[in-house]
Amino acid sequence: QHLGRGGYHQYAFHWSVNPVPPRLLLHRLNQQDALRHSWDGLVAGTDGSVDERAEQMGGAYVLGADPDPIMVFSARVGGPLASTRAEAASLLQLLRDVRQRYGHHVHLLIFVDCLVVLDILRKWGRSDFHPGPKEVIHFTVIRPLIDELRQWAGNITLLKVKSHTGCLLNERADELAELGRTTEGPEICPGPQKYGSFWLRVRPETRRLAEACGKPLPRDSAPNRSLLEKVAGSHALRAVRQRSTVFVTDLFDHTEGHTVSKLIRRCTPSEYRVWLKCMTGTYPVQVYLKRIGKAQSPICLHCGEGTPESLTHFACVCPQFREARTSAHNKVRDVVTSFLSSTLGSEWTMFEETRMSSTGLILSSTSQATAEQWGRRQPDWVLVSQRHKRIAIVDLCRPSDVHPAQLLAAAMRKQQTYLPLLEALRYYSDQGWTIHVFPWVVGIRGMIDPSHVHSLLKFLEIPNQHWQTAV
Repeated sequence: QHLGRGGYHQYAFHWSVNPVPPRLLLHRLNQQDALRHSWDGLVAGTDGSVDERAEQMGGAYVLGADPDPIMVFSARVGGPLASTRAEAASLLQLLRDVRQRYGHHVHLLIFVDCLVVLDILRKWGRSDFHPGPKEVIHFTVIRPLIDELRQWAGNITLLKVKSHTGCLLNERADELAELGRTTEGPEICPGPQKYGSFWLRVRPETRRLAEACGKPLPRDSAPNRSLLEKVAGSHALRAVRQRSTVFVTDLFDHTEGHTVSKLIRRCTPSEYRVWLKCMTGTYPVQVYLKRIGKAQSPICLHCGEGTPESLTHFACVCPQFREARTSAHNKVRDVVTSFLSSTLGSEWTMFEETRMSSTGLILSSTSQATAEQWGRRQPDWVLVSQRHKRIAIVDLCRPSDVHPAQLLAAAMRKQQTYLPLLEALRYYSDQGWTIHVFPWVVGIRGMIDPSHVHSLLKFLEIPNQHWQTAV
């Protein structure tokens, strides 16, 4: 009956007509918010929400645990972006509204899911309280909150609960806080304004150009220093993209370079320097050293085959560095395996670096090889789904990506290598199974064609929200 009530379906479990079933009563007594059932006074929950991408904050509270709360509130929160500020602002607004309506003699139980705010309130005034800069900037909200708490004549209990765990008041406040980020009306707890003669604002045209480059700028109320840094970075990126060097062409003009251009910042400085040398053609291989007059010959000094030592030869061909290539290959494979293990559905079985004969699949002899020979093949992954009647043969490849065409050529070579294996699996194809070969190609400099990865993820029916992570 309760589940049929409009508007409260997700919360119907929290309410029950008398008498309360014994099992439900036992469940309530062991929940984080069990105190609300025996509290003599008002019960409330507060929450804050922050969207850093949109630079928006919202705060909300819910007073009363009945299906129709006594009071609800949600609004935008001003000031520096931080969940601490949004949580403290919603708590301050609750105390002010309750005092105005009921006075400050009522007993109040408030569920809060922000440990940072509670920790600041607990340590305030103590000799061992040493707030950092990120906490000090929110004292314009914390200090009025402290004053409200000190003036309260009734009992106030702030109870820490874990968010998104089913606590009624916290869940309802969380929903309102998300809505509060975009509500109309004035902000609560607005941040410091720019007073004085030097107030920077970004021209609309500059904002449009920055967004076109994928570098949105902060709001005009942001600190001047932040605006200057972001605008300068946007202009530098636009200036770089207008050049026609090898570095710019490979990184920005080709689709294969978009991913590494966004992720290279995660590398250590030493890794970045090596990558930059590879991208600009200045990695110290013999061909480059000969060109700048630092070597007598461009011939490779390690393999003795008389081959010029280019970056492609050094990273992909020279037998002297075979173990290093294998190590790099294995590191990439481990990352992909971790991703597949966490996102694949339970209906898929994954075999990593397993011989075909050990996967349990039935192989047949073909005109090119016997079943025993096909059983020795060992792709990086074989993914089998009995439910979907699908088999994916996936093999990792790290070719040279000095030229964009090399990635496509490497993918086609992998396809040609494993396509005959489809004939060896004809036992399954004759029964209506779908079998595909998917090359996972990652260039030595980080270039990657997302379409190759997307085709595999689509075949495996991995949700779209994980595709960007995979690439």
